[in-house]
Amino acid sequence: MPELPEVETIRRGLARLGWPRRVRSVTVLDPRSLRRHPGGPEDFAQTLTGTLLHTPRRRGKFLWLPADTVPADAGTPRPGTPTGRQPSVGAPRADAAPAPGGSTACLLAHLGMSGQLLSDAPPHRHDRIRITLGPVEGASEPTVDETGDDLPSSPAVGPAESSPGTTRVVATGASVVQTVTLVFRDQRLFGSLAIDTLQSDAFRLRTGPHAIPAQVAHIAPDPLEPGADPRAQAARLRRHRSAIKRVLLDQTVVSGIGNIYADESLWAARVHPEQQAGTLGPRVAVRLMRAVAEVMRRAITAGGTSIDEQYRHVNGASGWFDVELAAYGRTGRPCPRCGTPIRRGAFLNRSSHWCPRCQRLRRPAREQAGRHRTSRTREETTA
Repeated sequence: MPELPEVETIRRGLARLGWPRRVRSVTVLDPRSLRRHPGGPEDFAQTLTGTLLHTPRRRGKFLWLPADTVPADAGTPRPGTPTGRQPSVGAPRADAAPAPGGSTACLLAHLGMSGQLLSDAPPHRHDRIRITLGPVEGASEPTVDETGDDLPSSPAVGPAESSPGTTRVVATGASVVQTVTLVFRDQRLFGSLAIDTLQSDAFRLRTGPHAIPAQVAHIAPDPLEPGADPRAQAARLRRHRSAIKRVLLDQTVVSGIGNIYADESLWAARVHPEQQAGTLGPRVAVRLMRAVAEVMRRAITAGGTSIDEQYRHVNGASGWFDVELAAYGRTGRPCPRCGTPIRRGAFLNRSSHWCPRCQRLRRPAREQAGRHRTSRTREETTA
């Protein structure tokens, strides 16, 4: 599943196409990829056509392009369209006047397990939606910083072609004077597109009344989001009694982390995946959140992880962070830090990978004291 580094790499690749662009046509090849858009395929196509889309944004694993001139009945089924839930997802509320230079709606994308957003890709049997965009209108908008750093937009070379510590960048996409076809391709059909309203950010990291899609409002800020505080995120982790890996995967606690980067971050911070989150000390929890951010930045520099080839950049290239993985998928191979074989264990419907020496499961102090008292009682009874 594409996680934050993969979605951010795609967002940066899209940003390099140049924006804003007006939608010229929409072809829905498979309506199952519109499950998040209650108005149905015809409503989606009719509503989006003619809309002006702006520079893409992201939170966690969600990506969106702010949209102008979305009709007031967007998301409401038109005659002859499939019916379902009736809320108007693309329509501004009566009290939601556009912010100056802003938008009140967006084109929202979630890639699911195998979704891809490609530019000018040739037809493929797994194409679900194709959107033709006109040339950039007016001056090209500046790119948007979604990670609080100045990392390149999209690496275009593999590790053999890139010297350590550097990332060569090759321009992708079409010229600003050309049209672009944006292709949503999804083999496993867990991803989706939708038109959604924009609302204020409940976490207050983004300003303005139209900062976050309504369907993303419950998602917590991610570790790389400008303004995100690792100490505050660490405190949120420590409020939970579940295993720390389960908490890291909870998108309402911290967003953008999936199985791969949870394993890698826990290894980097020397924390066992089954350690109860509430037993982590404040310093350890902060160290873990900083490790998450560092691992993700390195993954973005490498263009993400393309283990099963289902994740691709906007230009069709693969990421190569898989060659830098320290724990995930390395069962039985030596830990890069101490040489102990990496272990693998079942975790929900997936697997966890950790080093049994570097990432020891530590018992809470009270539990250790209780076990010590029990041991002493047994010794005294025996005596």
